[in-house]
Amino acid sequence: MDDILSKIPVDFIDTYYGMQNSKDCSAWENEEYDSSELFPEGLLFSTVGGLKVRSKSEAIIAGLLEINNVPFRYEAALNLGDKTYYPDFTILRPGDKKILYWEHFGMADDEGYSTSMDRKMAIYRKHGIVPWDQLITTYEIERGSMDVRDIQNIINLFLMKTSIDNNMKTKSWPARKINVVGHVAEWRLLGS
Repeated sequence: MDDILSKIPVDFIDTYYGMQNSKDCSAWENEEYDSSELFPEGLLFSTVGGLKVRSKSEAIIAGLLEINNVPFRYEAALNLGDKTYYPDFTILRPGDKKILYWEHFGMADDEGYSTSMDRKMAIYRKHGIVPWDQLITTYEIERGSMDVRDIQNIINLFLMKTSIDNNMKTKSWPARKINVVGHVAEWRLLGS
């Protein structure tokens, strides 16, 4: 069997498994799921694909996920212990079918919002959902807005198989610049 597999061109294998992943991911994305029913009147913004979300920034993130064919669910129920949470995005990474969560904290410099954000991050940590493994977090503050190029870089870095493979082969992870505002840290990919 190994002898037969060794004669199949790598491009064919990658294409075949890519198509298989695509079918599996599409099925996952189209399954029904429990989503947040809180404040439906807050779903004011539409993505290119017609999904209603709560903020312009979430519309940008969702739109880029759609454009990059990254399967996701918006505000899907996540049961942690005896409570249910609704991460902004639940993502099935196409390359390895790992579930990741993306939280966008749009008012990180607001004291009340920040306290709630910290509490949510602590709950995630308690349940083994941590940044750089299963959790992507992005932040905005009042005096700054999100850069679409940064979101695309995050998608490339964390969600796109080819990007991950290339970064691993060349060991050329992008340099990062860390900005700290109060107790909120944000990172930016240099050159973006």
